[in-house]
Amino acid sequence: MVLQQALADLNTAYRNFFASLSGKRKGPKIAPPTFRSKRDNRQTIRFTRNARFAITAGGKLRLPKIGDVPVRWSRNLPAEPSSVTVVKDAAGRFSPARQDR
Repeated sequence: MVLQQALADLNTAYRNFFASLSGKRKGPKIAPPTFRSKRDNRQTIRFTRNARFAITAGGKLRLPKIGDVPVRWSRNLPAEPSSVTVVKDAAGRFSPARQDR
């Protein structure tokens, strides 16, 4: 799922770029997609609904092939999130970031 999500993100970036060049996209022109920085030591992974992540009754986040991850939610969730992003910073700490779409 990770590689498929990366390809989907790249496809969206190029589609937006070429739509911006041809004038089909509203707003200012956008730059082409760039490579990730060597100096940025963050690693991210995004799990969508297709990856079958779940929030358990105890408030933990159950991720495929990883298991239950303890999460400290900043607020109560109004609904089930459509995707979840997990970020690993340079110090090796993991922090889940919720995304609703």
